[in-house]
Amino acid sequence: MSLQEAVLQLDGDRVEPSVHATGPWDRGAQHGGVPAALAVAVAEAQTQHWEGQWCLRRLSLELPRPVPMQPCA
Repeated sequence: MSLQEAVLQLDGDRVEPSVHATGPWDRGAQHGGVPAALAVAVAEAQTQHWEGQWCLRRLSLELPRPVPMQPCA
């Protein structure tokens, strides 16, 4: 395993977690920061459409269950 490997890999419209996304308590689940960072990236990408009229200041994310170490779309 390379330390230069990304936490998430984009594959078209799918996002695949690498081993670096693994949480500390369950090797089958992602660390909560990984899906949170992905949600922020998606939200920030949307701000480009509003040309500075809207700015993301805070994002709260509740994860009611573990996020599996599986690709998502």
